[in-house]
Amino acid sequence: MIFVVSYRKKHASSKSRKSFFAEHDEQPSPEQIHALVNSVSCGNFAENTIALQRCPGFDTDELIKAGITVVRFEPEVRLGGTGTGHEAPPPRFETR
Repeated sequence: MIFVVSYRKKHASSKSRKSFFAEHDEQPSPEQIHALVNSVSCGNFAENTIALQRCPGFDTDELIKAGITVVRFEPEVRLGGTGTGHEAPPPRFETR
């Protein structure tokens, strides 16, 4: 599925929003959305300004052919209760 993710930058004097296309196999969790926006914006986004809109009928390959960057949500990391005490690695995204 393709989504348009938008957010407002921190300390932005205008109400303009930044946006990008993202791909995920299903509806991403709020944590995945937050982590992706944090990665794409390098942490420069105002909290509670993130919006996600599903784009049915959009094709990732067609967007890429048109020169549009599409990032991919990483799957959520599930801790298996191994008792190692290690934290999960930070979420990453890949550009297609």
